[in-house]
Amino acid sequence: HGADVAENCTKILEIAWLTVPIGVVFTIGACGSVFWWQALNFSDQYARDILLH
Repeated sequence: HGADVAENCTKILEIAWLTVPIGVVFTIGACGSVFWWQALNFSDQYARDILLH
């Protein structure tokens, strides 16, 4: 029974560790898309607000 739990935890962690890197990639992609779509520069106040949010 204990081995099954450890095996399940191992399987979950093999996938779960990717959550943060994938989230970072999607966030950077979304911000890049908004900057491109809105033709923003990093010096614009609106652009800085997007990055802070």
